[in-house]
Amino acid sequence: MYEIAENLIIDQVLADMAELGISPASGEGLVTDSKLHRYQIAGDKAGSKNGAYVIHTDGRPAWYLQSWRHNVAVNGSFNTNVLSGNDAAIYNKRLKDKDYMERSRIRRETLEREKIQGQRKAIEAAVKSYEKAEPLTTPNHDYLRRKRVENISGFCVGGDGELIIPLRNIKTGKIQTLQSISPNGDKLFFKGAPQSGACYTFEPADPDMRISLIGEGVATAETVYRLTGCKYLVYAAMNCHNLNHIAQAVHEKYPRTEIIIAADNDLETYAKTGSNPGRNRAEFCLNAGFARGVILPDFAANESGSDWNDYETIHGSGATRAEITRQLDKIFATPDTHDTTESAEIEPGTPENVSNTTGDSLRSDAEFLNDFMEHVNELREGRAISTGFAELDNLLDGGFYPGLYSLGAITGLGKTLLTGQIACSMAKSGQGVLIASLEMSRYELIARTLSRETALRDIAENGTVDNALTFREILRGEWGKPPERQRVMLNVIREYQEWGRNLTTIEGVGDIGTEKIRETTLAYMNTHSTPPVIIVDYVQILSRPDSHDTDKQAIDKNIVALKRLSRDFKIPIIAISSFNRENYNECVSVVAFKESGAIEYSSDMVIGLQYKGITRQQPEEKDKDYKARVRGVIEKAISLKKQGAYVPIELRVLKNRAGREGSIYFDFLHRFYLAVEKGVEAR
Repeated sequence: MYEIAENLIIDQVLADMAELGISPASGEGLVTDSKLHRYQIAGDKAGSKNGAYVIHTDGRPAWYLQSWRHNVAVNGSFNTNVLSGNDAAIYNKRLKDKDYMERSRIRRETLEREKIQGQRKAIEAAVKSYEKAEPLTTPNHDYLRRKRVENISGFCVGGDGELIIPLRNIKTGKIQTLQSISPNGDKLFFKGAPQSGACYTFEPADPDMRISLIGEGVATAETVYRLTGCKYLVYAAMNCHNLNHIAQAVHEKYPRTEIIIAADNDLETYAKTGSNPGRNRAEFCLNAGFARGVILPDFAANESGSDWNDYETIHGSGATRAEITRQLDKIFATPDTHDTTESAEIEPGTPENVSNTTGDSLRSDAEFLNDFMEHVNELREGRAISTGFAELDNLLDGGFYPGLYSLGAITGLGKTLLTGQIACSMAKSGQGVLIASLEMSRYELIARTLSRETALRDIAENGTVDNALTFREILRGEWGKPPERQRVMLNVIREYQEWGRNLTTIEGVGDIGTEKIRETTLAYMNTHSTPPVIIVDYVQILSRPDSHDTDKQAIDKNIVALKRLSRDFKIPIIAISSFNRENYNECVSVVAFKESGAIEYSSDMVIGLQYKGITRQQPEEKDKDYKARVRGVIEKAISLKKQGAYVPIELRVLKNRAGREGSIYFDFLHRFYLAVEKGVEAR
């Protein structure tokens, strides 16, 4: 049912593998059964299985790729641009078949639960394996001698002579996985145990908490630890893709510690592929606000190396120590333009459990007056971004400002309808909009947009929607007759080709998280002159930050991450949320938001949509009478929707950290995904 040619999916998987430098060896075919498969990477010795992948072909096709040798672990998703004609039609039918998509979702959730259970068992096995290993008391191991590693606290040796390094979760302090290193340097992680967020920490007896450093491998981190006098906390993230996870965890644990990334400089990889992953991921941590700076070893053309341990091998300990010190001094001589920490009771350089007795906390408020005036000037220079609705802009004091806006409603009422129209209005004004669409495909959103635009044009020109096209008519290409409808559609397409350049959609199911949104935002800002407004549709299906999280924990973490993203980049983020089913027939409120804790407390504004008339008319209205009236309101709204008529909607600002609360009234024409503003009632 709704089959996509497997070769189209596999071709994209192979392209991703090639880009990462982990293409399969000759004769290694890919299997698309949603299970984890190990494979030999091209160039590896025969019999080795350093690569792994999972490929899902149902729902929206997606995959996971990993290489233990290359320290790679990434997700990918299917690019539908390769589909055309009958293939595109079949794929669109697949997306519109709710039963099929629900079965696909349940199947993947089941596989994910099984994966999490497997990871938990693997973690338990890793802990037992570590407990059985023999502690290493001297650095008398071929790998350690070759790399000049002296600090070995917690290192063990296995029965086959392999070095065993415990990798702990920073937040819990518990072992999450192990890395084993053979005497010849071959590295493996403990099978099945998750690597993301796990690291080895070099801990001084009396740490100087002003600075923490993060490197990739253990040898690199130990080199930096040793050559900076063993006085700083230094973390080994184990691979470049884990750098941002560790940097964020350290940033959250010690919010006033200055984080420096001791990056790898993958010049040989750059010469082959045009990409320098070590440097790129370090700069991502810097731009994301998790790090103060990056120190990077520089190698001459005739020198073969990538990290600080290689640099020491070539240049010696004295020269390496001097170069690290020089780069650190340069970073701290430059004003910090990436400081995004919020005010806290922790003084820079002190652990969280040490009380603060000096610094800014003892400055009087009057001494902050100049800082305050600069802050006011920054706010004055900022502009509100119009929603395209005059009364809504008025209630929002001009439009959207940097911050987190949470918007919720019951299923099918029109959350995506309203935010889609707002996004298009912004795009027409020249404002870039980045849409993280976790439920609808890019083509679905485009078809909805074109449908709305035909209705808006026909209303403006003729006062009717007789020549407007529905979503399905557009997808079926049924807009050739009559001539007036064709003219409307052609004009809409021509205009969309201009302002539609300001819309960017990333699509996926279960494979988009806040980290990917942050990465995409950075990439967007590298190619555009102004930052985007971000719309997340919707927060309940963002990927889990941690596979062990409950639904509530995942939503709380994702909301906080979106809040931080809005703050770090000084942009508005509109997070769409679903409602708890028990609140479907109740007046909209903050508690109606599904898993509402973080949504209520982290959002700068909370907005709810409901059918007009659901609000209690009088405080003394009896529950029985109220429920009967609400049932009538909902039944009438559903009937109007089925008839293709306008449905009266109330938008309520439930929380506004910086201004008024109140209600705006709309008529929604769901047939064309159109919202028409009708009036306002402030309170």
